Amino acid sequence: MRNPLRGLFQTKSIGIHRIEGLSGFEHLTDVNNLNSYKDSLYLYIGVSMIMKRVAGIPLELYKIKNRKGDVTEVFDHPLLDVLSNPNSFQSAREFWELSVSHYLLSGDCFWLLERNGTKIEQMVVLRPDYVEVALSADGKTIVGYDYRHHTVQRFKPEDVLHIRNTDPTNPLRGVGVVRPARSRILTEIEATAYQASFFKNQGRPDFAVFADADVDEEKAADFRMRWKAVFGGKNAGSVGIFGRNVKSVQELNKTPKEMDFIASQHFLRDDILAALRIPKAMVTSDDVNLANAKEAYRVFLQEAVTPVFEAFLDVINTKLVPTVDQSVFFDFTDPAPVDREMLLKETSQLKRDGIITANEARAMYNYDALEGGDALSASPQAIQALAETAKQFIRKRPLLAKKLDAMEKMADLIISSEPKRQLNSIFPDQKSKEAYGKAYNDRIDRKAEVVKEALDTFHEGMLKRILQNELSPTTFMDLIGEKSLAKALFGPIMEKLYKEAGQEALDGLFRKSGEHFFTDAVLLAAIDGRVGFFTNSIVDTTFEVLKAKIADGIKEGHGIEKIGRSLRDYFEDMTVKRARTIAQTETSFVLSKATNDAYQQSAVVTGKEWLTVGDEKVRPEHADNNGKIVPKGATFPNGESHPGDHSVNCRCVLLPAI
Repeated sequence: MRNPLRGLFQTKSIGIHRIEGLSGFEHLTDVNNLNSYKDSLYLYIGVSMIMKRVAGIPLELYKIKNRKGDVTEVFDHPLLDVLSNPNSFQSAREFWELSVSHYLLSGDCFWLLERNGTKIEQMVVLRPDYVEVALSADGKTIVGYDYRHHTVQRFKPEDVLHIRNTDPTNPLRGVGVVRPARSRILTEIEATAYQASFFKNQGRPDFAVFADADVDEEKAADFRMRWKAVFGGKNAGSVGIFGRNVKSVQELNKTPKEMDFIASQHFLRDDILAALRIPKAMVTSDDVNLANAKEAYRVFLQEAVTPVFEAFLDVINTKLVPTVDQSVFFDFTDPAPVDREMLLKETSQLKRDGIITANEARAMYNYDALEGGDALSASPQAIQALAETAKQFIRKRPLLAKKLDAMEKMADLIISSEPKRQLNSIFPDQKSKEAYGKAYNDRIDRKAEVVKEALDTFHEGMLKRILQNELSPTTFMDLIGEKSLAKALFGPIMEKLYKEAGQEALDGLFRKSGEHFFTDAVLLAAIDGRVGFFTNSIVDTTFEVLKAKIADGIKEGHGIEKIGRSLRDYFEDMTVKRARTIAQTETSFVLSKATNDAYQQSAVVTGKEWLTVGDEKVRPEHADNNGKIVPKGATFPNGESHPGDHSVNCRCVLLPAI
């Protein structure tokens, strides 16, 4: 696929269509508005405050599970990846700050998307004064976005995301907050220049020219040059330019105090901040106490920050997200400061109503978690607001609604049409179960080979590192360093196996269930904890064995070479005997847990069944579990949630039930 970011300034022949009174190009206006950010002190302060606060609001991604509007938060998704790392030369914060500044100053923000199928590889912010919206010949369709800088390149409409602040006179472009405040900003710039000249000409020009049309700095400088050319060098006097089209010229005799520019600038400051919807108390300490400072900050977030963020969020959800994954949408948590007393009341009420757990309530106040504090009584109020949002997205996406409806009908059909199956098992007979169990264990064996190869590689490296050190019982190994290396190696491998196995479990339901396996921080933390447990065990066991071998070798008077051979023999024996068992056990655990977690997420699966391989090696407690079906969130009679939960080298299999 062609990379739309490559050759950004490459010349391209294009045809441009304009409708009378309607333009997709705002070059001069946008240039002036963007430059004002660096010329006006109060505009710089206001825009900086908004863009930095907006950039700090985290986006939350939710997956719609069914037509009822049930949702779950997603922590691992390509959309999250690209928004957290939009391109190679900007951080996410820089990307957002630039985007918001364009939106505020020019009214337009353009994101150029580099796609690879439905996946977005990266995003780049285009300068709005270089972009023109190109229309079809009949003026009814946007056919592209022309990037004009030295040369011209046209981008496809689907490759550009346009976020704009509505301009009622031009639906193709937006209007920035600078536009209506332009006269105030120009006056602020002129007044600042006037004050700066105080020590040169007593703080006033000799003449003032008043106009009734916009006069930017470039026009004002040109006028001064022509004034001096006509009236002659030093005798021409200095000129101040104020307001709009020239309608009068007046000689000034008043002093700086009489003109009171400082007071005037206060009015200008308030007007510019008002255009940005920023309370004056946010930038000045005049008559500000703690109470109205808090209120000013709340109003700032509510009136200046949140509406801007919502403008971006609306375009992301309606134009960007559906092209990648129709079953998800973004939301955010209100950034307004929390009233601690009110939070305590709300937290207590939420806990009493069973909407949050005790540990979630404690976490709000930085208290440690309690054992058994994660139990939650399901309550429809807990997700009511998100459910309403999900329903809105479902209504906007009829294909998604049909897909979710088909999944629910499929589950109902299968449940009602299989009276011969044992209880609510998905398999019609024991032979089918055993065939599935064999295929499942064969898959574990294949995936365990990857873990064993990594284990062998780690042991080879460990032996080399040990032989480079002094072979004494206390200094032969960096114990902490080896544990860190082991976890860094096996962490990504086991996490990848977990994600793959979870999706495979969902895909295996009735050939394709159409469900997506998601992983949140809690699920991944469990895998990370398991990796830490088994890598620490491996290193600790190896350390104790080698420590004893080195101590015995020294005691027997063996030399370095003989002790080294003894260590090599141990690692060779490890590769042949123990490594495969370790790999098999850990791979089996991860796949079994992933399967259990996938069934928990599924809208189709309602229960789970335990299946043993049926030979003499099966543990008695696992034999008691065989054929038992429990709800998908429950444990089996021996207390395990899934095979391998508390047992080593378990070969039992978890089956779905509906």
